[in-house]
Amino acid sequence: MTPSELRDQLSGKSKVEIRRIIRDYRDAMSSDEVRERSSRVFKRLFSLPEFVNAENVLFYMSYRNEVDTHRIIERSAQIGKRINLPRMIVTDLDLEIYEINNMETDTTPTILGIIEPKLDAEKCKDLSKIDLCLVPGLAFDKYGNRVGWGKGFYDNFLPRLSEHTKKFGLAYDFQLLEKIDPHSSDIPIDGLITESEVLRFNLKRI
Repeated sequence: MTPSELRDQLSGKSKVEIRRIIRDYRDAMSSDEVRERSSRVFKRLFSLPEFVNAENVLFYMSYRNEVDTHRIIERSAQIGKRINLPRMIVTDLDLEIYEINNMETDTTPTILGIIEPKLDAEKCKDLSKIDLCLVPGLAFDKYGNRVGWGKGFYDNFLPRLSEHTKKFGLAYDFQLLEKIDPHSSDIPIDGLITESEVLRFNLKRI
């Protein structure tokens, strides 16, 4: 199924259906396909001015067949970026941010297999220093709206970031839809990086 055929299938679907269909489509990708598609996103990110000029970047650890951020984080550390990672606070449906100096000693896998900062890692005390925040999602549209996992962790967290912090999503081409109906509590992102293009949004609700 091509990205355009998938978009046609998702037209008019609810967020619940969008999550299920895209998750199943993404989970069916082979490891070679994930690696190849992720490499294209990787190249676009590393030439993005907002990334090139960022000193402190808030990453996330990719899970299952998401765009592979493990390699992105490894390379970012090599070129001197300061690495920050979120830890889920399940009771509050929110995130705490930690500065990561060593991926081996400062992180640990959760019971779901998602790599998160250890509790004794260095907590980020000043979110205003984060220049760029990479935001996960199952689907995005051409207006900066996104479909996450439905729990609201990022929608609860993103308003706490400074106005200067740019928020960009990472996605495969098939995750970009024409239009997603946002909820009033949804927080739009500033831009999206896919295999084929970089999009920037004016954040005007449509």
